[in-house]
Amino acid sequence: TNPTNQNTDNDRYKDGEDLTPTLKNSASISISISNKNFNMDFLNIGLAFIGGGVINPDMIIAKPAIQINIENSGTDYSSYLDYDVVFYVSNTEVIKIPISKGKIEPNNQKLEIKNFDIKAKDVPKIIINAITTESVNWDAKIENVEYEKY
Repeated sequence: TNPTNQNTDNDRYKDGEDLTPTLKNSASISISISNKNFNMDFLNIGLAFIGGGVINPDMIIAKPAIQINIENSGTDYSSYLDYDVVFYVSNTEVIKIPISKGKIEPNNQKLEIKNFDIKAKDVPKIIINAITTESVNWDAKIENVEYEKY
């Protein structure tokens, strides 16, 4: 270590309290999705079209439930974690939902089940038409991950 520098590796810990004073401690967070279930409400969509073809914009057309796996394999915590859950239908973005988390401890893994409501107004009209006439592929992805690093 450098006796004239209280924090040789420029992380959040001073050398006297740092277990590895010459190796920078930092968070290393990874996020993935598993167990995607989109729970389409074809009854609501079908009834809207039978009833005159007008869909109420606040009608829930899908209730996706996904498992989000968050892991910090780093040697330091992150004081925040921000990311987007983005839903796609036939490779077209439907809705982007921002998620913010607090502190993520090092060497920590979390599994969370998240439930969402996707309303007709969230989905582009062209996709609503596709949903009612054919089988479409839903997907969910994690995008725009940001967290505190050193």
